[in-house]
Amino acid sequence: MPALRCCMSNAISNYKITMLRPGDLKSRPGNPRVHNRKQLGVIEASLRKFGFTNPVLIDTRDVIIAGHARVEAALKIGMELVPTICIAHLSPSELDAYVIADNRTAELSSWDKDLLAISLASIGAID
Repeated sequence: MPALRCCMSNAISNYKITMLRPGDLKSRPGNPRVHNRKQLGVIEASLRKFGFTNPVLIDTRDVIIAGHARVEAALKIGMELVPTICIAHLSPSELDAYVIADNRTAELSSWDKDLLAISLASIGAID
């Protein structure tokens, strides 16, 4: 796997987490993902319990690439800063493709229900 690490290092070696005010981040025009109130409530609860553990991806103009719902939830609960990573190496068309891929890939997976039940039982099932 060293070849992959070598190739990827060019794109990601300059990634840096920067804390920004969520209100300063701009929604991506034409973002195809829709978030309902229930989902946002779950994200708000997760942010309160675990903190903001997954940085928002933004472009060089502070437009959100991935993390619209997390930013909306952070604003709702009054978070002053959120972690961001600026993605500067992708073209506009690559960003469009990434937005869809980022959202769609998780939808294509499934749960191992037996292992999920064991995990939920061991943590006391978070609502």
